Amino acid sequence: MRAATVLLSATVLVLGSALPSSAAGKADLALRSYAVREVKLGDTVTMKLGVIDFGPDAPASTARLILQAPRGTRIVRGSVDHGGGACEINSTDTRVVCTLTRTQQWKDVQPGGPMVWGTFQLLVVGKIGSVGSAVVSCACDPYTRNNRTALVLNGNNPPAPKPGPQTSPTPSKSAEPSASPSAEPTEPSPAVPTEAEVPATDASAPDEDGSGVDLLFVIGGLAVAVALAGLGYAVYLWRNSDEEEDEG
Repeated sequence: MRAATVLLSATVLVLGSALPSSAAGKADLALRSYAVREVKLGDTVTMKLGVIDFGPDAPASTARLILQAPRGTRIVRGSVDHGGGACEINSTDTRVVCTLTRTQQWKDVQPGGPMVWGTFQLLVVGKIGSVGSAVVSCACDPYTRNNRTALVLNGNNPPAPKPGPQTSPTPSKSAEPSASPSAEPTEPSPAVPTEAEVPATDASAPDEDGSGVDLLFVIGGLAVAVALAGLGYAVYLWRNSDEEEDEG
């Protein structure tokens, strides 16, 4: 009976190890803003702020958006989230912290989608000093160099954000093949190899992908077969042990 229990436990472990596991992906959040010019004391200005997720995953519910007003200005209460309740502002009206996925303006940010734009207002109450900032932070985003943009009054536009290294290799590869067509001056020679190369490329690509999938199925099938054989042997030992007890 003890041998049957051991074999049954081993069967469960083998089946568990045969199941595939996948690691969770990451988001790549980035911000962009535009400067507002010809601003003077007493003005109420509207600033545009864009949020984008280069992917591959969507932002987690813990993602936060933090706005710091430029020196000499205050953030107009209710202008960031339009009363949606996702943001908290400090007592001096200079700093706002929002839950990104709950905001009215930026909650629809999708991985790989377009930049989602929103607005908020600043009231100029003194001499305009250092620039403000907008920062998006999330444990789901390992690349932080594009998580910040400046809030500029009477200055130049901040630079546009660039995707992190997990998404940047894709466009860089597409730039390499573009050089090969320009190096083909003669028209008659490519006509023959082109027909031979197209089926070869199409046929080789699925073979590489399919071989990896087939190998996983073979390994999984062997693991299941070994597990079933062990389970059958466990049942056989269990029956024999019962028969020996009855004869005794």
